[in-house]
Amino acid sequence: MIYAMNLYDIREGKEDTYREYMQRSVEVMAGIDVEPVASGHKPLKTMTGKSRGHFAVMKFGSMSDFDTLMERQEQNGINQLREESTTNYIWTLYEDWDIGAWLYSE
Repeated sequence: MIYAMNLYDIREGKEDTYREYMQRSVEVMAGIDVEPVASGHKPLKTMTGKSRGHFAVMKFGSMSDFDTLMERQEQNGINQLREESTTNYIWTLYEDWDIGAWLYSE
């Protein structure tokens, strides 16, 4: 299992374009082991660095599932919508980590 964490700003006036990006992304997820974990906007406090106005965390069953989604988005011209509608985009992939087991392992 892997997690994708996205931090970004939606460009002013491009909210509808970003909405279309999200809707079309959901359409191409059929048959892929992917699900949203969390999302948020309007940061309440920035601890350090540059604040981004939105975040989303997605869970993928495997790296192959992530790659399949990226291929489908590319084939369908969906990524262009994200590029047009967002700025300050950071996308990072993480391996699953059982932090509880790690804390109490010897």
